Amino acid sequence: VSTPVTRQQLATFFYNYAEYKGFDTETRGDYSDLAGADQVASYAAETMKWAYGTGLITGSATTVNGVTVYDLKPTGTATRAQMASILQRFCEGNNLYETVIKEYCRLWKEFY
Repeated sequence: VSTPVTRQQLATFFYNYAEYKGFDTETRGDYSDLAGADQVASYAAETMKWAYGTGLITGSATTVNGVTVYDLKPTGTATRAQMASILQRFCEGNNLYETVIKEYCRLWKEFY
């Protein structure tokens, strides 16, 4: 099934994985001044604070009447580009590049 994933669902996925792997999940950020902050679902409130605080998810900038407004867009569908950016930030923040590259090479050898 090809169901779109929201930004708050991504935050929850990455938070749960980070917790499972023993990575830092204590960081929290305050996004209350961003547009869309009131649209965060109750199940995702803490995970969005974590994702915002760690920089995984940022507000999307939009200019309205010459003023830049940042929108959290928690219920917005995550694009492939946003997913790639969030994954990159997660890997950078948890020093996972070496692990990911080793696993990629292992799988490459195994299947090819």
